[in-house]
This record gives sequence, C-alpha cells and structure tokens, in this order.
Amino acid sequence: MTHDNRPLIALDIDGVLRPIDPDPSLFESGWQTREVTVTPENWPRRRYLIGPPPHAVQFPITFNPAHGVWINRLIDRGVECAWLTSWEETANAFWPELLGIPELPMAASHEQGDLSKMSMTAEEWKFYSITERHAGRPIVWIDDWNAPFDEERFAGCGRPAWIFEDEPWGTPDALVITTDARFGLTAEQMSRVDAFVDRFLPPKG
Repeated sequence: MTHDNRPLIALDIDGVLRPIDPDPSLFESGWQTREVTVTPENWPRRRYLIGPPPHAVQFPITFNPAHGVWINRLIDRGVECAWLTSWEETANAFWPELLGIPELPMAASHEQGDLSKMSMTAEEWKFYSITERHAGRPIVWIDDWNAPFDEERFAGCGRPAWIFEDEPWGTPDALVITTDARFGLTAEQMSRVDAFVDRFLPPKG
C-alpha cells in the first residue's frame, strides 16, 4: 500500500501505446513505425511473455508521438504515470526514447509481493497488484484486456479472500479505459482521462 494521493495512470503497452495489427488509418493521423534492436539481454523475462530471441533482431514498433506529449503534460501537472505491462522494466529500454518521455516507474511488477506466485491471468495479476499496492489513490488503468475489471471492482466489490476486511483495499475513485488493440489509445480516451484527473488536481494555471 502507498500513502501517495496523486492520481496514478497505470499504462499498458501492447494494444495501448503499441497497436496490435494496427488499422491502416492510424498512419494518416500521426502514428509512426520505427525498428528497434531487441537482444536476448534486453528482452523481458516474465511469465506472460514468450522467451527471448536467440540473437539480436530488428523489431518494428508502431507508436504515436502525441502519447508522449500527453504523458509529459500529465507528469508536469503532478500525475504519476507508471507502467503496468508485461514488458515491465524493459519498457524503459525503448519507450522513453520513442515517445520523448522520462523513464517511468512500475505501478506493479513481479518483483513486488507474492501475487506472481498465484495462478492468474496477466489482467488478474495487474488488477490485484495495483488495487492492493495503491489502495485509496485515484487510479486510471488503461489496457486492452481489462474490461471485466470495472470501477465497481476497484471500489471494493473485487476484494479477494486473502485481503482481510480491516486492510486497505481498492479505491472509490477509479477509471478503467479499455482500448481496441487495433487502434490503441485514442484522443477521446485521453480526454476522458484528463477530465478524471482534473477532479484531483489544482486548476490549470
């Protein structure tokens, strides 16, 4: 659990910042593709990903520079933007340079706590990790597979048996953004996030 009361934006990558099988129309609205070098050393070794390549390979990443502008603006206003992705710490090997953002902390990782030892899907692990670790904070969770985990579950309806009733759990202030993996995070969805965090920040100067 944390006593930080800043709004937290928990960001997935695949299907959010990196579209999967991207719709061709994206490239008419500012999206770009760049090849990065992936090596066995910088490939994330996590339970939800396939193993590393046997040698260095060129890996195409489609991204939208507008996401970097948006993330930097949120950070400047006092919002904590953090990774919640199976890329885990490896995200900082590629995405800060692509988007022009600082390295981001992990909202949760498999190095923190015991949830990774349980039999869970990636999305279950993400939900339980941030809802326990960041109890009480305003939370925005942006993912392409998080639809079952709505705001009611963040508010306490999803309290698992291993979290006792007198332990902090969940938050009454949550926003769940579910992206379409072909299109990634849209301008309309970013506007919804902006409107949500505005409730917890000083007025814009």
